[in-house]
Amino acid sequence: MSRRIHISNRCSRHGFTLLEVIVAVVMVSILIGALYSAFFGAVRLREKTYAAIEADLPKSYAISLIKQDIQNMIGPAGILAGTMLGGPDENMDENYDFLEFFTASGLTSRFEPWGDIQKVEYAAMKPVWSGDEEGNVLVRKTTRNLLATTAEDPDVQILLKRLQSLQVAFYDGQNWYDSWDSTSNDDELPVALRVRMNFVQPESEDVDERTELPVEVFVPIRVQEMEAVESTETETDEESSGQESNNGDNSQDDSSQQNRGAES
Repeated sequence: MSRRIHISNRCSRHGFTLLEVIVAVVMVSILIGALYSAFFGAVRLREKTYAAIEADLPKSYAISLIKQDIQNMIGPAGILAGTMLGGPDENMDENYDFLEFFTASGLTSRFEPWGDIQKVEYAAMKPVWSGDEEGNVLVRKTTRNLLATTAEDPDVQILLKRLQSLQVAFYDGQNWYDSWDSTSNDDELPVALRVRMNFVQPESEDVDERTELPVEVFVPIRVQEMEAVESTETETDEESSGQESNNGDNSQDDSSQQNRGAES
């Protein structure tokens, strides 16, 4: 009987005490909590990164579109070209300007009879939908049919929302101006344009709410460079034609002198 009791006591020594079990459970709980915190933080960081990328995509697209239109701007003189206008928008308050010009950035397609020249206007508009969203929207109005006998409604494209201000400045090589009219500037275009946009800031107290940063676009106008190159080529052609005419006259004089010598 004593032998059996001794054996059972010896076997019971290989088990865990209550204190050891409690300590193990606490350690496992701490480890699981740490892993969960790291995983939750990684997921939250990924969601914030995706949200920031999605929020910047419209701005990046709008900036690239503005640069493309301005860089392909066409001078006021021409059959399919017109005046360039820019300045305070009468339909909005003093914080909003508009910009209207002709550009060769239109996409040609075999399904549409339009060329690459189109009329483009950038302006701010009040949102037509109902909601709690503050600010206005930045729109791009395009007109493809430039030879229409009657006025047609342009195609309106919404680029950005929550717009607080839209300011356009014009640089003539020396000074910046708040407005520009090519008809009153001898059909000349500015050397560069600057577009500034501010956005409505979120009113939420959440620290994770992303701040809307302002956007500034500075674009030089290439039409000035093209006109300078064309004028240089014209002058070069005139000089070369003048030299050729002089060489022809000199050759004729030499031939006439040779004929007189032969006759004598």
